[in-house]
Amino acid sequence: MILHTILTAVLALSGTTAAAAIAPRGDGPKANRTVVGPVPAFKVTGFSAVALPLSLRVGYNFNLTISPLLTNLTCFYLGTTPDRDLSSTPWTPCLSPTDPDANTGVSFRWTRHYEGALAGQLALVRQVDPAAYYPDDVVDEAVHDVPADETRRVDPDGQFRRTVYEGPEDFEVQAWRFERDLVGLGLAGGGRGVGRRFDWEGRGEGEGGG
Repeated sequence: MILHTILTAVLALSGTTAAAAIAPRGDGPKANRTVVGPVPAFKVTGFSAVALPLSLRVGYNFNLTISPLLTNLTCFYLGTTPDRDLSSTPWTPCLSPTDPDANTGVSFRWTRHYEGALAGQLALVRQVDPAAYYPDDVVDEAVHDVPADETRRVDPDGQFRRTVYEGPEDFEVQAWRFERDLVGLGLAGGGRGVGRRFDWEGRGEGEGGG
């Protein structure tokens, strides 16, 4: 069933041009970020994560609802896993079910943990205004911990051991709103937008200005 879901998602997304994924920022508060406060929980449904049988491929697939305007977003990633494990993913955009080319401003990332009580973490990030010139000024972020006992190595045929997720398919994740600290970056009072942009760590990126 899980394999069928993943393959169906591959076919559904083929031939579409996905919006660019949100750049990695890490999990939780970082330098030059101010916690505004909690926002409504992100709702994940139909979550599956599985190293596919008879291959070196790994798939993640789920639907995400953030608000009445962002419902049932399709979040999907298919990658490679040399050790048939639930390998980490890059930031990957979640797509609108009605317009796959639209920029939803929502991305996800799975980070694999190989030691301790966690099997991994699912990070979800939403740009509050993805059409803004500085879309990362305000973001909502949620991180779901997956304990080690919700994944398992299976070997049904005695030859191809692989990891599968066996935890809940539906769950809610507490989300928090973050704002960029313009004062900490020295950009308050009209100093922003003069030929440079800054990421969450405060590093400048040239934009054709001096």
